[in-house]
Amino acid sequence: MIVCRIQGPCTIFCTVTTWFNKYRRGRLSLEDNTRSGRPSDAVSPYVIAAVEKLIMEDRRTKVLEIVRTMKISCGCGEIIIHDHLKISKVSTRWVPRTPKKPDCSRSGVHSHIISRVLGSLHV
Repeated sequence: MIVCRIQGPCTIFCTVTTWFNKYRRGRLSLEDNTRSGRPSDAVSPYVIAAVEKLIMEDRRTKVLEIVRTMKISCGCGEIIIHDHLKISKVSTRWVPRTPKKPDCSRSGVHSHIISRVLGSLHV
C-alpha cells in the first residue's frame, strides 16, 4: 500500500526492499545524501559568461579549446554554446543564430499564380 502511494503501482520489488533495508538501518530522510566530487552542474551563469567572453575574443576558437580552458566536459561546452548562448559555427566562425523568417514574397507569388491558373480554368 505504501509503495502505491509513494511511487505508483509500477514500483519494482527490488526498489521496495532497498527502501525497507535503508529504513531498518535507521535512515528516515527521503533526500539523497551529499556526495563529494565534481559538481554535477557545470553550467552556471559564471561559466556561460566566461565561455561567451572567450568566443567574442576569438570567434575562430574551437569547442575543444574552450572546454580545456574552462575545464568543463565537452557535453557541457556544447550545451552552453548551442542552447544557452544560441551560437552556431558557420565557416569556422561562431555567429549568433537568428530565427528564420518565412519568405512572404514567394508565397505571394505562388498565390498570384494559383489565382491566375484557377481563373483561366473557369473560363
